[in-house]
Amino acid sequence: MLIPTINSGESLVSYSYRVSKANFYASTQSLASGWKLNILQFNRNSFTDKSINAIHEVTGISKKRLHLMNESSLIEVFGVEFYDLYVIRNQFKYCPVCICESRYHKLFWMLEPVTCCLKHKCFLRDSCSMCHARISIRGLMTNFCDECGHLFSARDSINVSDRFLLQTQRIIQNQLLKNKPIIVSDDTVMSLNDFLIFSRVASHLLQGMNSYVGDYRVMEPLYKKNSALDNQMSCYKYANVFWLLNNFPSNFNEMLEKYVELPLKVRGYKNVRIQHLSNGSSCVIGLLSKTNLFENANKPSMTSLKSLIICEIPKRRENFKKPNCAVKENIIEGEQIASENLITRTEAASILGISGKVQINKLIDAGYFALRKYPQNCWYLNKAEVCSFLESIRGECDPNKSGVSFYKALLKLSKYGLDLVGTINIIRSNKLRAFVTKQHGKLSDIIFDPVDMEQCMQMLKDNRKVTKGLTKAEVLYILKLDYRSLMLLEQRQLLVPHYELFYKSKKRRINYYSQEQVEDFKRKYIDVREVSDQFGISIVKIRGLIRKGIIQDALKGITKRYLFEVDEIQPILENLRTE
Repeated sequence: MLIPTINSGESLVSYSYRVSKANFYASTQSLASGWKLNILQFNRNSFTDKSINAIHEVTGISKKRLHLMNESSLIEVFGVEFYDLYVIRNQFKYCPVCICESRYHKLFWMLEPVTCCLKHKCFLRDSCSMCHARISIRGLMTNFCDECGHLFSARDSINVSDRFLLQTQRIIQNQLLKNKPIIVSDDTVMSLNDFLIFSRVASHLLQGMNSYVGDYRVMEPLYKKNSALDNQMSCYKYANVFWLLNNFPSNFNEMLEKYVELPLKVRGYKNVRIQHLSNGSSCVIGLLSKTNLFENANKPSMTSLKSLIICEIPKRRENFKKPNCAVKENIIEGEQIASENLITRTEAASILGISGKVQINKLIDAGYFALRKYPQNCWYLNKAEVCSFLESIRGECDPNKSGVSFYKALLKLSKYGLDLVGTINIIRSNKLRAFVTKQHGKLSDIIFDPVDMEQCMQMLKDNRKVTKGLTKAEVLYILKLDYRSLMLLEQRQLLVPHYELFYKSKKRRINYYSQEQVEDFKRKYIDVREVSDQFGISIVKIRGLIRKGIIQDALKGITKRYLFEVDEIQPILENLRTE
């Protein structure tokens, strides 16, 4: 096995990805299972002692060095409380310029207070610049966003133009990585724990206010465990904390003048939280005692005073018009109400054994019933029409029959775009035969023969392939790809859907791919095993050819598997076989 050199400050998960790539593993999951680690722990940089022992046996790297690259080493450096609150484990952040210079992840990027790259003077990115999805370690190491396939580059970097932001980050990172006290000013030195407690107190006070440093922005709630990270907001939070501590307590009291304008109820809740947080630090209590924070705790604000003014409540609008009926077709106007043989749509739904008026309205629009409108917005159906419709649908009665229920059949047929009306059309066209197990059964009592059901679904599937094409799920199964790889193939115009079906909301769509295009792709690109079978060369020898660069991955960065273009590698392999 090839053992890459460990980079300075590299995390263990980053190094594991580079080991996997150097040795041409099909996926990091196979490497993780060999190291007795599930993929979730692997991608969180949370390696167990057994996993570290397994890596040590394979690579020969000392256990101590491997442990220092693991996230659990941060507990020993900073303590459990810091680890729980300020070590990010549900997403990753990175410097776009650092990653382009050398592709590896640094362990201290997992610390929430570290928000900038001091070398390149830019913010660390915590989301994709294209789709704003969270950054995963797999996406970071492969250089592609898992969601949209965006290629990470140095252009994604956002420069930090404000000197105060960089200055505060320089102080935090220099002292944080050495676990030394934070030197705020000549007369203010705070331990790391006291500084972080004061930062959380200040976050409650600053929430909703404009930032006092840097560009204009409204301060948002402080970072919470297991929630999405906003790295830039964290940077501004700590910079504002340093601003409050500069010229203390003048700047702090200036901020309190705006804080007093908040409603009394809001300030009461915040003050309780602040007192709870500051109880863990005598240093923070001493600092807050020098300010006007609790002197104005019960002072009413203008917002609370305005709420005491009695306003006139507007009267309810009269002559409210009843909305029109949802049914668009098959409406008959009636001059007067005839009580005999008329039922409401709710009563019709009960007779048919379906849920509510929505489905009844669909059956009316499809032409199975006529809706009668009478004066004063009264709507009725003819009971005889409903009973006659049910009689024509439910089929024969066979008490000993068993099969697929009507509800399960609706679920299965919905995959092919059929709803209640579509299913009934299939039954009426004799493409699917219905039965009931009791006399005078409802639609909900209908069952279908399993064989007939499978034949009907196969017919619909064949028709869909002819008229529309293959679904994404079918393409993924045929080509043995994952969803991300298929999206990247679409972006690079290597596999393009030829038909798109939009839902009514137009927010969701279904893509269909032509069967000929998928088959051509499968013939054009083959994996390692298929190369071995087709050209009679062992897999070990093929991996050696990859390592030497004789044959190359045709879709590098798109799929986890190695895929080769047949026309490109065929002459190379035939020459090797004849030699």
